[in-house]
Amino acid sequence: MWNQLYALLLLFSILGPAGCLQINLNALMKGTLDQIIIPNIKGQQERPGIRPGVRPGIRPGRPGINRVDINSIGKIGIAGIHRIDVAPKAPSRKAIETALKTATAKVRKDDRTEQSMRKFDTPDIRTEGFGPHLLTSLEAIEISENAQVMIETAKNAVKKLRIDKSQRRKVLEQIPDGILNKIKKQTSCPFGAIQCDPTSEYRTADGSCNNLANPLWGKSHTPFERFIPSFYEDGLDDPRATDVFGDPLPLARDISVKVHTVSDSTTQMNDLSHFSMEFGQFISHDIQMNALSKGQYLSNLNCCSSPQRRNCFPIPLPTNDPFYSTFNRTCMNFVRALGTTNLECTLGPRQQLNMNTHYLDGSAVYGSNKATADSLRQFSGGRLKTSTNNQLLPKDIPNKSSCILPANPNIKCFQAGDPRVNQQPALIALQTIWMKEHNRIANTLTQSNGWTDEKAYQEARKIIGAMIQHVTYNEYLPHILGDQQMIDLDLKPKSSGYFTHYDTTTKPQIRNGFSAAAFRFGHSMVRQRLAYNGPLHSNQNPLLHNEFLRPDKIYDVNGGISSVTRGLYEEFSQKVDRKMTKELTERLFERTHGFGGDLAAVNIQRGRDHGIASYNIWRMVCELTPADDFTAGVSGGLEHHSTAEALALANTYSSPWDIDLFTGGVSETPISGGKVGPTFACMIGLQFRALKFGDRFFYEGNTDVKFTPTQLTEIKKATMARIICENTNINSIPKDVFRKTTSSNPEISCSSLPELNLQKWKNCVDGGWSGFVKKNRCVKMRVCNNPKPNSCGKKCVGSPVEFTCLNNIKKLKNIKLPNINGLPNIERPSITLLRNIKSLQSRRRKG
Repeated sequence: MWNQLYALLLLFSILGPAGCLQINLNALMKGTLDQIIIPNIKGQQERPGIRPGVRPGIRPGRPGINRVDINSIGKIGIAGIHRIDVAPKAPSRKAIETALKTATAKVRKDDRTEQSMRKFDTPDIRTEGFGPHLLTSLEAIEISENAQVMIETAKNAVKKLRIDKSQRRKVLEQIPDGILNKIKKQTSCPFGAIQCDPTSEYRTADGSCNNLANPLWGKSHTPFERFIPSFYEDGLDDPRATDVFGDPLPLARDISVKVHTVSDSTTQMNDLSHFSMEFGQFISHDIQMNALSKGQYLSNLNCCSSPQRRNCFPIPLPTNDPFYSTFNRTCMNFVRALGTTNLECTLGPRQQLNMNTHYLDGSAVYGSNKATADSLRQFSGGRLKTSTNNQLLPKDIPNKSSCILPANPNIKCFQAGDPRVNQQPALIALQTIWMKEHNRIANTLTQSNGWTDEKAYQEARKIIGAMIQHVTYNEYLPHILGDQQMIDLDLKPKSSGYFTHYDTTTKPQIRNGFSAAAFRFGHSMVRQRLAYNGPLHSNQNPLLHNEFLRPDKIYDVNGGISSVTRGLYEEFSQKVDRKMTKELTERLFERTHGFGGDLAAVNIQRGRDHGIASYNIWRMVCELTPADDFTAGVSGGLEHHSTAEALALANTYSSPWDIDLFTGGVSETPISGGKVGPTFACMIGLQFRALKFGDRFFYEGNTDVKFTPTQLTEIKKATMARIICENTNINSIPKDVFRKTTSSNPEISCSSLPELNLQKWKNCVDGGWSGFVKKNRCVKMRVCNNPKPNSCGKKCVGSPVEFTCLNNIKKLKNIKLPNINGLPNIERPSITLLRNIKSLQSRRRKG
């Protein structure tokens, strides 16, 4: 039986001549490994015997995972992979049409149910556990409404086929294009063709037209990509719910209590600052925002009161819960992410929608669509809107972000490119710093070049996007992944020159497993308290739950942005491990009553909602040996877990094959030189590789939209420390703000840090000649429009004087010659010629 299970699991990679697997990580950058068959291992095994001291676990034969060459695979994906057995034929045209009709009726019925349930829903700020993550756009809802019919059609189409759920996706892929095209027309596929301007030198606001061959890749309001196919309970839509024995998976809250125990002062990071955590959140908000389901008229679903609704997936709370039971709570609200189709609008498993641009492009600052971008612009001098004497972000007067406002009427929520800006003051501070840096650059460019508002805005935006990328790849990622992983995946910036490997076949989209699990590792780095370090703030360290959605301290003229920022780099972050502060596991977005949400439980539930495969499957994807049992620190067991971590997992899960990706990944021992374990290092590294190789506008790229060599050299001088210095009242700072201030990383004067020389962006206008004007019978002259002194333009080439009678001595004898000193930049031959003519005239007169 174990050998059969092992054979099924081995189908999780490229099928070789002997039917064995080899995983190729480069293919994961090209798109989902759509040809891979994901086995259904449930119900195919008996419970194994219990070894002494080890919980029951699946123990197949030892997998022999081969080494992987990430550059050896084809461009678009892995082809030619098929099951050993023959998959059933696709449903007939009539069956598809019936499935579509039934799906349409069901969606309409569900819509009527949603209307009747309106009484349970609430506006944003009054929703229990409300946070900015619930701010779903109307565009996302419209996309999902059409997609819901497609998802239901797919489920209905395979319902009567007697096939295993692992085959349902493959069967749907066999539906002829003619039938699919008809369905697309009837359901109005939202991801239609768009027109691009290939001559544009700037990014679009929504990320479209980056890849000119595939304009929708990376666009906002498009589906997350997947490294590997989804793992849904029914193969298509229902969240993962049962373990390998067919029993219910452990409750998300139970896992949080047993594994993600309280962590505050006991597991501080030994070198990274709290700024590392905050910068990770900022770039996460730049590249992704999951669209969550809403009720009628954009109200928030209350799934604890109406769990039967189609987009509800509430988290049950045990009656003996050590925290929530004291408040008589038995349920935590949780809504499913909005469902959508894939980018091609074919019938298949449920996908999720990214409302932000997928690129690391500064969209958190500027917005992910033109309407948002325009709403943040002054339309004067290329600047972004500000408030409070140009020191703060613009105020959100309508309070669309629904933050918590104090009694002071002058204090409002803030606006930025990403609507989650008001989540907590440290995020507001970092958003403000980048806004001010944009305006500083735009002002300089305008003054130097006299550019229009549009030109100054776009150039400043291009520079800011490049600086964000450089800080990410040059300062942030090396701390997280370690130097060796950076080198292996070609993530390290070049010391000089261009990156020349832009690949039009690399999909830059954010991968679902990265978004729903791997890049959430930063949640374990969050401190219990937020530090305000400054002259008047040295003793202010409020608990984090008191700071959620409260912007008031940012307005403090005695500290504000500077105090928050100083507190970030002067304090340690928590260690990346399975433990999280109770500020996140018990009091997330707390309103009243003394309790809030549990972020660890939400992360686990979100992974199941998205159909994310279990931890062991991802181990195989990343060419790591999966765990057969819970033995710590050995190959075949939980190889990269300590004894304490392995025991916590063994006391929670029935089998290693059931471990949720977030829980298994965040509890791994960090890799050498990095801060995350090997599984998350693999997934994070591959995602940022895709964001580099698949971005035509990547700052180091040698494409048609590149920086000049001298400009690129300036961009590579950028450091987060200098950017902070330019835009706060801070005068001294550690060179590496991602590490805590210590004797090995002391504070230095801001003036000693490299400064971006914006003169390299001066508008270089080369000198140009006027036409020749006849001065007398022998001399014609022209004027050079020479560049201003110290300008970067090229000087005129050639002579300002032309002589038309050099061979006629009589004519030369009496002509009046121009003053040499009045002819700027005359070439040496022209000066010599004039002197020779004057000498000749002088001799003729004497003769």
